[in-house]
Amino acid sequence: MRVCLLAWGSRGDVQPFVALGVGLKKAGYDVSVAAPRDLTPLVTAAGLEAIDFGIDMGEAIDSGVGRAWLEGASVGPVTEARLMSKVVQEFAPIAAEGLERIVGRTDALISGLLTHDGAVSVAEAFGMPHIYGLLAPMTPTRSGYATMYPAIAGRESLANLFASTVMEAGLRRLIRLPGDLGRKRMGLPRLSPIRYTALLNATPALLGVSPKVIPPPPEWAGRVVVSGYWTPPSSNFEPGPELAGFLDSGAPPVYLGFGSMPMTQPQQVFEAMTRALQENGQRGLIGLHGTRWRPHEIQENVLIVDDTPHDWLFPRCAAAVHHGGAGTTSAAIRAGTAQVVVPHMGDQPYWARRVHELGVAAPPLPLHDLSASTLAHRLRIVQDSALQARAAELGKAVSAEDGVGEAVGWIRNQWGGV
Repeated sequence: MRVCLLAWGSRGDVQPFVALGVGLKKAGYDVSVAAPRDLTPLVTAAGLEAIDFGIDMGEAIDSGVGRAWLEGASVGPVTEARLMSKVVQEFAPIAAEGLERIVGRTDALISGLLTHDGAVSVAEAFGMPHIYGLLAPMTPTRSGYATMYPAIAGRESLANLFASTVMEAGLRRLIRLPGDLGRKRMGLPRLSPIRYTALLNATPALLGVSPKVIPPPPEWAGRVVVSGYWTPPSSNFEPGPELAGFLDSGAPPVYLGFGSMPMTQPQQVFEAMTRALQENGQRGLIGLHGTRWRPHEIQENVLIVDDTPHDWLFPRCAAAVHHGGAGTTSAAIRAGTAQVVVPHMGDQPYWARRVHELGVAAPPLPLHDLSASTLAHRLRIVQDSALQARAAELGKAVSAEDGVGEAVGWIRNQWGGV
């Protein structure tokens, strides 16, 4: 059976789908991954067939609408939705063309959040089995811990069910355009909201998150399977002499970096990071690969690092300060590393809240509140021995899971052998 995974998004969106694809290939499936052009090397390096989705995510983020989205997203969910709508409108034709490109090249689909709308139509029109692959909780529930924007965090409430239902409906409206254009290109009828909701509810869903992090709420029974993280195989990374020497020369450092999120004010963010470290007497590894900017002077307790694998780096760090992307958050959880999350956009505020609820992170520090003093305060919080012990215990439990294996076993039960 030929299986295509639709991984449209950033590096953190693509990597888990590649890991799942590797597991499916080992199980005997013929696997391809449709991904943005600049991220297809992640696919081919894993030994999978890459299908170019026709978009370069780096260029998209660097575009006018992309930068406006990133700069305004941290203001609040309403502003973020308005700005994201403009991004979707800008790149919907490219996404629709990419969706059309997979037709005839697969027998089954696993779609992500941004590709689900078009995938349900393709699956229905061509009689293909289809699974909705999630990296964050999107399915309505009463549980505050499994709701992106809960009315009442921390407990069950009908208000949370209403809030998560409204969020799901709003998100569907937001991402409909690529699917509509794709259907038009392929001569398929437009889906009414009622029909789309019926297809969405009938599509089995896999959530690639540890059940220790999101225990499945009762409402998800029979609809969403929480498989565990879809984690790539451990990297065989070998540090260069500068990084190895820095790690060996003192106490474990703090890692600070925002992944592929480009910083609109990199100098101010860098200065806040270095002053916070200095105030607390800590050493730091600062990742700046989301920006071309580089500092003129670097204090001796700080080292600038390139894109270093988190599974190798985080266990060697005293804490991880990051943006709250699903991939980075899961890497810090598996490493048993205390966290300070500085959410920018999307699902990042949810992950910032969730790891704090689990007792393994400081309270969320939104990007617009980031300063030397606020960051220094959060870093002092995560020095607490009880918090560090909880992080280590959760990391040990989550690392023992096989999320890819669980997901592949469930898919085989759904679809049968190859």
